[in-house]
Amino acid sequence: MDTYRSDHCRHTTFTTQIRKVEILGDNPLSSDIKKTFSLLNEQRTNLQRKGNLTLMEVATIQSKHLQSHPSLCPNINNLVVSEEINACTFSTLVEMEDETIEQWEIQFKNETHNHPTEIEPFG
Repeated sequence: MDTYRSDHCRHTTFTTQIRKVEILGDNPLSSDIKKTFSLLNEQRTNLQRKGNLTLMEVATIQSKHLQSHPSLCPNINNLVVSEEINACTFSTLVEMEDETIEQWEIQFKNETHNHPTEIEPFG
């Protein structure tokens, strides 16, 4: 998961299939992980997600869930859905200096580059 969330390697590993999950241990942390994984599977079922579980789905399932239940997150309708896998974009109204209102799209994007940050994060 660490490499998946890195600046560089995310785009090469997002289709990694998760075929078998074992959550070992009997402590509060393993219990929370089990509950979270169960919630992930419940959301996949409710959203009728087919096929293999991937790292991308682990990262995006909550957003898909919120989009299907907008009452849980009233501003979710401002989310811009696109094919971009490396960014999150939303629409908002911006008041300009001349007091006019413009609709803007704000994008948070991972920077991809040629040197993986998990190897040398300060290059």
